[in-house]
Order: sequence, then C-alpha cells, then structure tokens
Amino acid sequence: MHEYGSLYHQQATQPRLGFVSPFEKLKNVKPTVNYFRVFGCVCYVFIVDEHLSKFEKKAIRFIFVGYDEQKKGWRCCDLNTNRTYVSRNIVFDEASSWWANKAVLPDTQELLSRR
Repeated sequence: MHEYGSLYHQQATQPRLGFVSPFEKLKNVKPTVNYFRVFGCVCYVFIVDEHLSKFEKKAIRFIFVGYDEQKKGWRCCDLNTNRTYVSRNIVFDEASSWWANKAVLPDTQELLSRR
C-alpha cells in the first residue's frame, strides 16, 4: 500500500512546484500514468501452462493490491487462499469490484420505496 501512494505522489501535480509533478520537475518530461490501475479492482491472471486442454480455465480471478518493488509487474491477491502473486500477464476489470456480488446494503429501490 505504501508504494501505491508513493507512486501516485510522484506523479501528482504539486502547487509549490508550479503545478507540475516532482517527476516532471526532475526529468523535464511528463510522466506516463497509463500503468495506473484502480486499487481493489478485479483482475484475471493468465495461467502459463503448455499442458492445459482447451476446455480448462486459462485465467484465475484475483484482486489488484498494488505494484511490486522488485519485479516489473502488478501484485494481486487471491482472497480465497490469502496468497499474493506478482504477474505481468493480467487483464483488469476496473468497472467491477470483488465485493460487488456480496452486497450488504439493501437495494436502492427498496430504500426509496420506504419513503
């Protein structure tokens, strides 16, 4: 979590630096932020195995938890086994959340009908 905030801080504009990022001030180049992903979104990590049949699963569903410091890749967590993996072969589903199916709050229509 610390490195996620640190990456954002390095790329965010700063008023005291003339509304440029620390990276841009140092390198005189705008930072690329296309590798930023929504923290906590669902991601699918591809299984690299030559022995998979064409009917077996090719990817496993994980939750995105950050960036790795040692390797170039994204850090993902399997909440079923509580294990963390680092991979570069990932597809992100930033529109959905891991907890979307497990709604705790009542439906919006139900709340509005109580009024």
